[in-house]
Amino acid sequence: MPTKTRLGQRLAALPLLALLAACATQAPPPAAPRASAATWRFDATPERCTARAAFPEEEDDPAALTLVAERGGGMSFTFSNTAHPLAPRPPGLAATLHFVATDGGGWTIPAALEAPRVVDTELPLNETTLAEARTLLAGGTLSASGHVRGLPALALPPAGDGGAKFLTCAARFAGLAPD
Repeated sequence: MPTKTRLGQRLAALPLLALLAACATQAPPPAAPRASAATWRFDATPERCTARAAFPEEEDDPAALTLVAERGGGMSFTFSNTAHPLAPRPPGLAATLHFVATDGGGWTIPAALEAPRVVDTELPLNETTLAEARTLLAGGTLSASGHVRGLPALALPPAGDGGAKFLTCAARFAGLAPD
């Protein structure tokens, strides 16, 4: 009987051993992309308003978001991180920009690769686009998906007075505010 007991103990241990083996072979889930905080800069000319959120130069990370509103044109949103080790892809591939605001709101807009690791879209300069820009300038996290999977997110602080001036400039170009 001792042989049967040892065999029974071994058989009883098999489910536990199978569970441990399964756990050991499963890779841990991939880490979420790091969201890095940016600082804002603004510029305006009679023909163009620019808002740019980028990393401080000392961090040596060229990730940035640039909004450009042009008189008589549209508004472009360009999100880039040229230091990210993403496999280069040809321009024109579909991507999507996602923004989650700190207040829980947000938006998703279609975009495309402008260059490897650069996502770009141009929207008409109207009330809808200005509302999306207003939400973005209030702060939150910008990310991209599609052919740029893995591109790190960009944490955007509120843009403050500079953001308000950018929106006023863009609204003038859209004909929604006095010139």
